[in-house]
Amino acid sequence: MIEHDNIDAIFYHHMKRLVKKDGCVSYNSQPYEVPYELVGNKVNAVIDPEKDIVIGVLKKDSSTLIPAHPLDAIANVHRQRKRPKTASTTPQQPKYSAAEEALKNYQRHYSLVADKDGE
Repeated sequence: MIEHDNIDAIFYHHMKRLVKKDGCVSYNSQPYEVPYELVGNKVNAVIDPEKDIVIGVLKKDSSTLIPAHPLDAIANVHRQRKRPKTASTTPQQPKYSAAEEALKNYQRHYSLVADKDGE
């Protein structure tokens, strides 16, 4: 038998949405705030059709409902934003700079010339 507190969940609609850079998803031209860690992820917005609002989002491959709230534009300006931790994207520094490489080539070239003269 279905419990009364879960019966509403049967009628919720699910719509795929992309979390924008500001940490929001949109439904009916109304933005809803979600945790900033979801930025760039595709989520399923869970919509209450009776109230016509987003009540939360579901991550891909997850059944845990993450709450969503209508956007407060003034508070969103001051929202703490931290990018999720990902692999380092800083380029690897070469062992030698171009100037060092040119110097080594110069020294190698002239040391070979001196060896030929010395013979």
